[in-house]
Amino acid sequence: MVTHHRRYTISIPDARSLMVARVFTVAVARLHDVDDETVDDLRLAVSEAATLGLTAGGPVDIAIAVGTGRLHVTVGPVRPQASSAPGPDPADVITALFPQATVGTSIEFDVAVGTVPTG
Repeated sequence: MVTHHRRYTISIPDARSLMVARVFTVAVARLHDVDDETVDDLRLAVSEAATLGLTAGGPVDIAIAVGTGRLHVTVGPVRPQASSAPGPDPADVITALFPQATVGTSIEFDVAVGTVPTG
């Protein structure tokens, strides 16, 4: 079991607040030295997951727990997109970015921290 040293949370009430979710996610990632490319992937994954939650009727909660060497991200509750919905499935986008992501009533995945290049 991984011990979490700190936990950041935010609740997003509706789609108008998605920008707040993105800013929150980037701020936490930068605070914990996540590299730029991973920050971009994290912002997109959280945005897609929050969108799934909001389509389920919202609000959606975003939690980022800091463990040793990683961030553990949880977004939920979510509802997987219907297969007939137009465009790419947000869950597929998330698992393409973070293959270890689990998708159920919430979406969870890990991100390495302290990975800012030194050179």
